[in-house]
Amino acid sequence: MKKILIIDDDPFFAKNIKGVLDPKLYEVISAQNGEEGLQKVKESIPDGILLDIMMPQMNGMDFLKQLNET
Repeated sequence: MKKILIIDDDPFFAKNIKGVLDPKLYEVISAQNGEEGLQKVKESIPDGILLDIMMPQMNGMDFLKQLNET
């Protein structure tokens, strides 16, 4: 089963994306900001990431920079 990490500060959007993904094929993990997303990446090592760019605290671009440095 593939792991997908959704990083988005809008819980409605994250829930809708999760609803589209087949639970038989994907384990969906979510985070509400880039900082939480980095923690989830370390904990779960996802196969794919769906990332919002405009978020408070750490935005999507800063998340990508941090991810590449790890």
